[in-house]
Amino acid sequence: MHMAKQLGDLLPAAILLAVVLGAVPLPAADTKPKAAAKPTAAAAAAVAKTRPAWVDAQPGLIEEGYQKILVVGPYSTEPECHREIPGKLEEAVDEYALMYDPKLGPRLHIRGDTLRAEQPRLVREQYAETISSSVGPMRQIHLRVVFDRKFNRWLDQKLAQLVVARRVASLAVLGGIVLTVLAVAWLWLRRRLE
Repeated sequence: MHMAKQLGDLLPAAILLAVVLGAVPLPAADTKPKAAAKPTAAAAAAVAKTRPAWVDAQPGLIEEGYQKILVVGPYSTEPECHREIPGKLEEAVDEYALMYDPKLGPRLHIRGDTLRAEQPRLVREQYAETISSSVGPMRQIHLRVVFDRKFNRWLDQKLAQLVVARRVASLAVLGGIVLTVLAVAWLWLRRRLE
């Protein structure tokens, strides 16, 4: 028993020595997929090749109109990014409307869903990517938004609608005031004649 215990203590050391000396081959490598390694320079270059050039473009005039790149995210999932797209579109249109017509900008507020329905060509391209962050991989979506002549005509229509709505509201208030004055005058005359 004493001899078996000594052999048991020496067995791991003997196996290690045999492996180091090459007498015993190592077991085959595990074929299970391993956790993703940190991105290498080659991997970053491959991502940069697939990333469209417009993603890093500055806002400004292009042949089609005024271009602006919107970044939605980072969020942990892509559906979260998609939920935030309408809000980003609203902000971008509000900013552009203020540049396009300063008197229109502060009064114009169009919901993002309405924008996508009425102006389907507003978002010309979309690119989703995964970025690494301190909390792990995150998703973000880049939108290439182009405000073209067609969009400017649409904004002009919205401005005309705002002007008409404002005039109608003014006339309604004025009509209310006139009716109130007439009612007061009628009551006063009625009491005078009694």
